[in-house]
Amino acid sequence: MAEDRFRSFGSNHRIIGYRSKVAALLLDKHLQINGIAVSGQQNIQPIEPIASSKMRRERKAARTLGIIMSAFLACWLPFFLWYVIHVLCGHNCSIPRIVVGVVFWIGYFNSALNPVIYAYFNREFRAAFKKTLQLK
Repeated sequence: MAEDRFRSFGSNHRIIGYRSKVAALLLDKHLQINGIAVSGQQNIQPIEPIASSKMRRERKAARTLGIIMSAFLACWLPFFLWYVIHVLCGHNCSIPRIVVGVVFWIGYFNSALNPVIYAYFNREFRAAFKKTLQLK
């Protein structure tokens, strides 16, 4: 029984040792990428232009995705709120048909809004969108 605990401790110690080495390597790489010098190390190289452009593309993609998701929420949230209220209230809550129609059409408007957002933020999509809309 004591031997099992000792073996378990030994394997856990090795795993923790391995994890700490991996964590130290990851931290070192993070500091190197961000140009932060660790005490005693002054030979940090600047970020490569390729990595910089990749980060810029990723930031732009994340921003576009955030805008797409925000537009989705802004367009469909009224519908989902109406639907939940309608289910919970049943026939006790009277909602005018015009409101229901507007709520549906705001949700449908999201489908028309997505290509416009993509065309605004993506150069390749914009070129294809313009080519599609040309009447030749």
